[in-house]
Amino acid sequence: MSKAKKSVKQKHPKKFPQIFRSISASYLLLLGALLWLSINVLYMLLLPENLKRLLKEPKDTKALSAVLFRVKDRQLKTELKKLLKEAGQEGVVKNVEQQQTTVWQKIKEGEALLQKYPKYPDGYAYLSLLYEKIADCDRARQLINRAVELDKNRREFVKIKAYLDKCN
Repeated sequence: MSKAKKSVKQKHPKKFPQIFRSISASYLLLLGALLWLSINVLYMLLLPENLKRLLKEPKDTKALSAVLFRVKDRQLKTELKKLLKEAGQEGVVKNVEQQQTTVWQKIKEGEALLQKYPKYPDGYAYLSLLYEKIADCDRARQLINRAVELDKNRREFVKIKAYLDKCN
């Protein structure tokens, strides 16, 4: 009798059929992807409105100038400048543009210095921090890696490298 019960159990397993498990997993994955996509689209559609609302009464011009300084997207940068000017913050825009000009001048000078003295590790480290300031993290990491290659015993370079590894 126990053999008969075992054969019955084997013929009718209580597991959900594999085909339904794979279909439901695929369906859930697709549903999750669609949900994620729709949330991102909604966020991107609302972003300009949220920025406009924020910039009507800017409370923290320091934070806004930091965002304007580091943003790479030209369209977003143009929109931020426009909104800041509309909010009466032309001074913030001019200040950011001056800072960017200064950083680019320092980068050009640093690059020229490294052309003349290619074995100067401090120059690579300094230049890496300038590139991080303008949010060019890949170039910053390349430069600090070169500085570490030239002088492996400098703890400052290792600290800068660890800091730049967190850069996006």
